[in-house]
Amino acid sequence: LAVISPMVLLASSSTSYSATLNVFSSGHGKVYASDSSTNAGSSQTATKSESSKEDSKSFTLYAHAVADDGYEFSKWSDGTTGNPQVVTLSLTSSSPSVTKDLTATFVKKALPEFSVTFSAPIGGGYTVNGTQVSSAYSLTQTEALETTLDATPSDGNRFYGWYTLNGNAKEYFSYSASVAKSFTSSATVGVDFISESDVVKVATFVEANEAMASDAKIVEITSGTTLIVPSGSTLTVPAGKKLEVNGRLYVIGTLEVNGIVGGNGAVARTWKVKYVLRQ
Repeated sequence: LAVISPMVLLASSSTSYSATLNVFSSGHGKVYASDSSTNAGSSQTATKSESSKEDSKSFTLYAHAVADDGYEFSKWSDGTTGNPQVVTLSLTSSSPSVTKDLTATFVKKALPEFSVTFSAPIGGGYTVNGTQVSSAYSLTQTEALETTLDATPSDGNRFYGWYTLNGNAKEYFSYSASVAKSFTSSATVGVDFISESDVVKVATFVEANEAMASDAKIVEITSGTTLIVPSGSTLTVPAGKKLEVNGRLYVIGTLEVNGIVGGNGAVARTWKVKYVLRQ
């Protein structure tokens, strides 16, 4: 009789596979690693692992980049530019573990080229970054640059304010003769000077209230006088009206300022205040 030997089945062993993605930022942005193309998560490390009897395994992870304001993502350290970047890591039973590091580079976002045009002054002069402006003058730039403006009224005039044009409407951005401002898009900039004959000078609360209701842009407390806002009364400075204090302003009641109160330099106010202002 033939003897049949029993068959012995040997189970193949499993391999523990593990893939890790680490992401770093070179600055001006944040980076995240995850196992999702749509959910960046909050970690800079993502890992996938699995035990398998297969001789090889592939895992897919994702690198996400989020630029800071004013910057944009450029590329990863391996030259790829996806965001999120698909990272496929291949492993074998002889090399069951792999780690990949990626560093994101962010660059400053370039603004489209734009021009800032400065109108020819009437009633005085001004400088732009130290350059005297006597006729229309333009600056062409591709990024926000701080521009220094200095205005000087001619004899018989007084400085009022700096503005940009919105259509035909003036939008004042400063009531100080010297100001630094950054422009990030095309704009037309101008300066207003007021004739001294159009400045309304007041010495009493009654005169001040009447002047505030008039068309005058500048109301001045006359030098050598003290204007008193009585108890229970309110002196309202409307938006667009400039109250220059060359004398003294003594507020017992309320000074409600939506426009400008100033001495040598105008200061914008947008709240109710009670104080004594002396110059």
